[in-house]
Amino acid sequence: MSNAFTKLDLNQISILSAERRGEDCIIVGNGPSLTSTALSRCKNLDSFSSNGIHLMFPKTDWRPNYYSCVDTAVLPDSRHRINRMISEQESLKCFFPLSLVPHSDAITSTHVPDYINPTTNSWFFETETYCGEEPKLNVFSAPGTHSITEAMTVTIVLLQLAVKFGYRRLFLIGCDTEYIIPKNTV
Repeated sequence: MSNAFTKLDLNQISILSAERRGEDCIIVGNGPSLTSTALSRCKNLDSFSSNGIHLMFPKTDWRPNYYSCVDTAVLPDSRHRINRMISEQESLKCFFPLSLVPHSDAITSTHVPDYINPTTNSWFFETETYCGEEPKLNVFSAPGTHSITEAMTVTIVLLQLAVKFGYRRLFLIGCDTEYIIPKNTV
């Protein structure tokens, strides 16, 4: 695996997004309310997705424009499927943190480019971890900052990327914030 990866300069993000300024987009979650019918209605809108969205691909011809995974369990466990998705979906723009820092252990971190194959359609960004332990007025990264705030959910990362790309209105589907993992799940 190559060590050459592209670090995303968040202050120069307009290179990737200039043509989208002021448009609408959809943030697609992975919750149980997400259906292939809902996704088929989203084909004409730019969309941001995450984590295991590739599990929906056999059910729909919809594909996201943007993808991110920041989960400390999902990314290492699904890295082979994520790498395959990146290589098969060449128009998909993918964004990953430079390092994964478990919320329970802020000392240990994992270098993400060791898991995700560097490609022309993947970028890596600096993060600021927010674990909710201390008061913070804003879980979004401030304009002009060089990092994305990770606030316990990839949805917040996707929202920040969409805002930095200049999207005007953001709609959410499949973002079930009270999702409970079924007991029969491994």
